[in-house]
Amino acid sequence: MRDGFLDGDEQFQARIAWLYYNQEMTQADIAQHLGINRSRVNQVLRIARNNGLVQVIIHSRLASCVALERQLEKNYGLRRCVIVPTPDREERLFAALGGAAGLHVSQNLRSRQTLGLGWGRTMDAAVGSLTANGLADMRVVTLFGGLARSAVGNPEEVAVKAASRLNNAELWRIPAPMYVDTPELRDMLARQDVFRSLFAKVGLAEMALIGVGDLTLRSSNLLSGAVSEQDWTSLLQAGAVGEIFGRFLDESGNVIAHPLNNRFTGPNYSSLRRIRHVVLVAGGRQKLPILRAALSKGYAHALVSDERTATQLIAQNPQPAYAASQALKRERAE
Repeated sequence: MRDGFLDGDEQFQARIAWLYYNQEMTQADIAQHLGINRSRVNQVLRIARNNGLVQVIIHSRLASCVALERQLEKNYGLRRCVIVPTPDREERLFAALGGAAGLHVSQNLRSRQTLGLGWGRTMDAAVGSLTANGLADMRVVTLFGGLARSAVGNPEEVAVKAASRLNNAELWRIPAPMYVDTPELRDMLARQDVFRSLFAKVGLAEMALIGVGDLTLRSSNLLSGAVSEQDWTSLLQAGAVGEIFGRFLDESGNVIAHPLNNRFTGPNYSSLRRIRHVVLVAGGRQKLPILRAALSKGYAHALVSDERTATQLIAQNPQPAYAASQALKRERAE
């Protein structure tokens, strides 16, 4: 307890936030008014932002971003598209995309629902922006196995962070590497009760938040060690342009014939296609080939990306691509 107030007192946080944001009092004035020091006011305001009590929403939407959203929804048969301005500095793109994706998921999740999660740096930023908003009895399930090398965006760390942000949601994770040595080992693991139970939960998930993996030298799959240099070379030779849901696709969005696709320890596609709302978040020039391939086959219901990437996606696919997405929707309904 400090100055007569409990550190975690929500009423105390709300009072300071109200005075600062609604009454437009300075931090010094608030400190004098409440009989505390200014640094304490600053600390409480930061806590209120971090725990979701205070959310800053910028209502001004750039007309160009809105136009891109509508065009992409039409071209790819998407339910929702969220486009953010492309940051001047590339390293800020993860935070920009992650913040928008986290907000979209937070606005659409409901209590007692299950959220499936991908991995990567953008995913790490996205789950860091999740807000619970009174949600209860939530479940988080990973869609990827683990990585031996600790790195930002590791599937395990992303899932743990998300569960913490969602009021300590129940967490289910895959107790195996992302890719195992042989298809036979993958099949043997998939027959175990723990895997069958987890994959069944994936099929019941109301929402999934995922990214896509490119095959450039900057690829997280390559840099993290999830994919070896030998596999990376053979994937390119086989015509792969990137990965979604752990499967490598060609430029038309078809799963390529490559041994790595049969060594992935995540859920099979029959489980994944039953997820009701798949949110795909990705941006940057290196992601364009796999984004175009994944969207053309209807792998996602919603897209979060940046203005520059969205403009190039439309330029490379100017006409609506309903056929593939509608076929996949029919397949999901069967």
